[in-house]
Amino acid sequence: MFTSATPIDDENSMIVQFVFRNDTEEQVPATEIVAFDRKVTIEDKFILESTDPDVPLDGAGELNMPSDKPGLIMRRKMRALLQMHGETEVRAGGSVSDAPGPVAVAI
Repeated sequence: MFTSATPIDDENSMIVQFVFRNDTEEQVPATEIVAFDRKVTIEDKFILESTDPDVPLDGAGELNMPSDKPGLIMRRKMRALLQMHGETEVRAGGSVSDAPGPVAVAI
C-alpha cells in the first residue's frame, strides 16, 4: 500500500493511495479490498479531522511511535529547509517556533 499526502494549504492536503497486489481477483475480489480500505479510511478521517492541524515542526510535547517516523522525518526536513533559507516557522495565530536546529527523533 502506498499513500502520499500533498499539502494544498494550511488546512487541506490531497491524499493519493494505491495498493500493489500479489494475489488474483479470484482469490480476493477488488471490491473486498476497496471496502476494507474505505472502512479504515473512515476511521482515520474522524481522528484526523478532530486533530489540530497546526502541529509544531519541533515536535515539542509529543509522544511518538514507530509509525510516526515518516512524518517526523518530513518535519525535520521542513525545518532544515526553513533554516537553510533564513526562515522560521510561523504557526496559526502568528506564533513563531524558535527551537534551535532540526529535531532528532530516535524511534
